[in-house]
Amino acid sequence: MDAGLRPAKPWRRLMSFIYEGVLLFGVVFFFGYAFSALTRHQNQSETLRWAFQGFMFVVLGVYFVWFWSAGRRTLPMKTVGLRIVDRAGAPLSAARAFGRYSAAWAVLVTPLWVASDFYAVLGPMLEGAIALCVVLERQHRAPWDLLSGTLLVHVPGPGDPEFERSGTAAVKAS
Repeated sequence: MDAGLRPAKPWRRLMSFIYEGVLLFGVVFFFGYAFSALTRHQNQSETLRWAFQGFMFVVLGVYFVWFWSAGRRTLPMKTVGLRIVDRAGAPLSAARAFGRYSAAWAVLVTPLWVASDFYAVLGPMLEGAIALCVVLERQHRAPWDLLSGTLLVHVPGPGDPEFERSGTAAVKAS
């Protein structure tokens, strides 16, 4: 990994995660409404329910793979100053971004699936274990980062005290 890249702190990850959730509400609402309107889906068919879930998996997959690959970033990542890189510090390929997306789904959805069959308290406990992993892991990597070989790094930008101290602001201003 490049010596200039620093792993993102857990609070930055959390801020981006929450902001991303707010933005994804709009994406999911728009595409969910479009699916419902085009198929006249009113939750009466089990087949359409599975098709809808598959459709949303693909929509979110396209969103994340597009933004995570080739050095692109989502709006929350830009706002909080985050970038996803591979072990060597290079931007992700589309294949690695898809691997990260799939690993994140597996890690986040499995505890909820387990909790639905057993106890309602088990899901939040497992999700808390994921958050604890991020806090305790040396580079603050989430399980899906460990599985996909990625790292979320902090990239100081304008308005960031680290950006101002580094002298990068003087270079950008000239």
